[in-house]
Amino acid sequence: MELNDWKFILASTKCDFVSQGYFDQLLTVKTYVSRIGSKSFQLEHDIICSQTQQLIAKGNAIVVYYDFVNQKSDVLPELLKEGLKSYLLPA
Repeated sequence: MELNDWKFILASTKCDFVSQGYFDQLLTVKTYVSRIGSKSFQLEHDIICSQTQQLIAKGNAIVVYYDFVNQKSDVLPELLKEGLKSYLLPA
């Protein structure tokens, strides 16, 4: 799959801050796939303080495979689905 074949739009995003972050804090963002659908997939994000492992924020995003020419969602290619499966959270 070529880079030009990766046609995505961000349909939804959310972030809940559960504790305070500070300017000089070193943060780690962990991202996982939580759902793979026929035309979209959902990502989950944890933002964690690298020094203390304290959870700072949790977020998610819904990413849609999109046909920009016809202006509508499109079916996720099987190669992409297979690649996403290795990042899938256990049920």
